[in-house]
Amino acid sequence: MRILVTGANGFVAKNLIAHLEAKGITNYLRYTRKDSLDTLRKYIHSSDLVYHLAATNRAEDESAFVDDNVELSSFIAEEIKVSTHPIKLIVSSSIQAEQNNIYGQSKLRMEEIFHSALADTEHTLVIYRLKNIFGKWCKPHYNSVVSTFCYNILNNHPISVNDPTTTLNLIYIDDLVKNFLQHIEIPLDESGLNDIHFYTLTLGDLAGILQNFQTNLVLGGLGEGLTRSLYATYLSFKQPDQFSYYLESHEDE
Repeated sequence: MRILVTGANGFVAKNLIAHLEAKGITNYLRYTRKDSLDTLRKYIHSSDLVYHLAATNRAEDESAFVDDNVELSSFIAEEIKVSTHPIKLIVSSSIQAEQNNIYGQSKLRMEEIFHSALADTEHTLVIYRLKNIFGKWCKPHYNSVVSTFCYNILNNHPISVNDPTTTLNLIYIDDLVKNFLQHIEIPLDESGLNDIHFYTLTLGDLAGILQNFQTNLVLGGLGEGLTRSLYATYLSFKQPDQFSYYLESHEDE
């Protein structure tokens, strides 16, 4: 199966590509902002499976939401629509599509474009409305409280916990990618998250767990679950010189 990944330099796409390569899958194409639409057109018509992960989450100029989340998606939808062979399209959207803000409305419009263009065609469309993804290579101070807390704690910056009782539903990037990879081999219906596992905890508990990593070198329960996922993320934000530590010495003559 020939695979195309848009937004290939982004957080989710970088993790997806790393997993593809770990599985020995090398026949994939990468589309980034530096590539032209002509290149994208060629890539689409050379692919059987498209992961559309390119998006703008934050922008100083509101037009970027239209350009990246709407116009680019419209281009992709029309090219897939006229493809001479069936294409499976996996789209990364956001729960913000349910909100009345510029970013959310651009995501909702993107979803509508794909539904309209690919309805009654031989192509397959699956849209994921994602939220609170965390893991390695996620930008701090961007769209993940986990990455922001990890970065600040490791760099001795304060973390802000306005309401420690706030409930968070977190998706670990490896869990999301494993779900994405299923589309290579088996068909999945368009049921939103397609049973992606998520963790639930409070903002105060999150801060406490991450701060505990800084003070405790011996930790339990790292074999699986939330603690392991958070610890792996925490380690990914460490600089090389932060991996060394002193041992207490006990000597006799």
